[in-house]
Amino acid sequence: MKGPGIVWMAVLVGCGAAGTAQVAEVDAARQLQDDCAAELQACVDAGEDPVVCGERYQDCTNPGEPVDPDPCDEQLRECLDLGFPPDECAIQFEACQQPPGIDQHCDEELSSCLASGEPPEVCHDMYQVCLDDGGEPVWPDDPAACDEQFTMCLDAGVPPEICHEDLERCLDQGEPQPQEGCEELLGMCLSLGVSPETCHNTYDECLQVQDPCDHEPVDECFCDPAGNCYLPDGTPCGDTAAP
Repeated sequence: MKGPGIVWMAVLVGCGAAGTAQVAEVDAARQLQDDCAAELQACVDAGEDPVVCGERYQDCTNPGEPVDPDPCDEQLRECLDLGFPPDECAIQFEACQQPPGIDQHCDEELSSCLASGEPPEVCHDMYQVCLDDGGEPVWPDDPAACDEQFTMCLDAGVPPEICHEDLERCLDQGEPQPQEGCEELLGMCLSLGVSPETCHNTYDECLQVQDPCDHEPVDECFCDPAGNCYLPDGTPCGDTAAP
């Protein structure tokens, strides 16, 4: 059990620490007033308007709340501290400095680009073009969609070289999903046992003929090995159609 002397000693030490802090605050306030008074006197001695000098004195003695650090600077520092590449951190820093609301779409596209593993400099170029175009998307969608389409092409038995050409076109044009009518045409063609090369050529012709703004199937009539001809919706056509 602590004796009374030890308890009082602890109280005195605590009071002494608090008193020291208060004295420091008072000294700082007095120093601020002295500095502001000196600036006021210098302003008056310089012949400036007394009203202006008074306003400066008020601003000096009431500095207001401390300014919070720039959140973009903090984000950049954290990015570098976590070991991310400086180029990627610089991209995020520039994105942070953009006015909110104007570039929301570009920010989302930038994040998707970086997450997809694209080189930071490529994502940065795409981001700048997006901003220049007013936030409109200017680069392909998620490359994973094109990769999925490429895998489906190989699984359908289409020659690899043709699938590779299709993949390059998907990445270049930013259309990971074929137009609805042409996709139905390709699926119907393959399901009827037509050779993959013929079906893929028909699919390419469909993409070239179809209006990009038109999503209706192209009326393409094709025939299976038995000589039966059909439209993409399964309706008989050509020689197979009833008279």
